[in-house]
Amino acid sequence: MIEIKGELAEALWSGDMDRVHEIAGCICCCFDHTFDNCPARPWGGCRGQGQVTKAERDEWADHYAEHHEMTRDQFFNYNDRR
Repeated sequence: MIEIKGELAEALWSGDMDRVHEIAGCICCCFDHTFDNCPARPWGGCRGQGQVTKAERDEWADHYAEHHEMTRDQFFNYNDRR
């Protein structure tokens, strides 16, 4: 969990959403085209918040490699592309 501090925390607690968007607004154009490093992700304001990030996909691939003996190619199904 990310700890939100400083000016952003103050704006969130006071309910000043205009200030929140000014400090850490979403930089993504839509739900499908999103950035892992969007500044709005920590406070839940990213348009792509429901999307799994590349970092999360990589973490899951590493988990399956370590605990389930699955290669990255198997995890991402690279060998079965048509």
